[in-house]
Amino acid sequence: MKHGIWLLLGLVFSVSARADPPDSRADALELVRLVGLDEVMAIVTNTKSKRDFDAGKLDAAQFKCTATFEPAQFSEDLVGLVVTVLSARQRDDALYFYRSDAGRALSAHELAGIKAKHNLTGKPVPELAPLTDDQNEEIQAFGRTNTGRKLIETGVLILTPETQAIMDKHMRAARQRCGSPPANKGR
Repeated sequence: MKHGIWLLLGLVFSVSARADPPDSRADALELVRLVGLDEVMAIVTNTKSKRDFDAGKLDAAQFKCTATFEPAQFSEDLVGLVVTVLSARQRDDALYFYRSDAGRALSAHELAGIKAKHNLTGKPVPELAPLTDDQNEEIQAFGRTNTGRKLIETGVLILTPETQAIMDKHMRAARQRCGSPPANKGR
């Protein structure tokens, strides 16, 4: 009995030691929102629904039902991804940068580009003021850091197999909720 208690305590401590502290998840969520990852996922997934509708894979009712993704629907999965692919130090470095004027400007420009590319409304996407020289210098300096290279050059959090799996999971759930695609592939 005595050994069983120690074994149980050892298991509890090893599991809790591996669990992410609550602040790391909060930091990851802040990073997801600062970078706009959740918004990107919603835009791209809604665009996928539109493409499926245009290809006859969804009827009008299914399209209306599946093209309703909101950024918050992706947040928890993206937090898990951020905690997995970025160390605590990298999250801190990324937060420091994306909280800055240059980081916010970079996120806004990247998000505007994605909104323009995946424009489902047909309305023009407002143009942003060009980045200033100071912002460009800060962005380039961040891009030369290990964290910056990982985030900017490799796009470790944008449209990777992991993010595709997250989108697919949400799309499958929406299709189950909204009904199966039409058998005849037509509208």
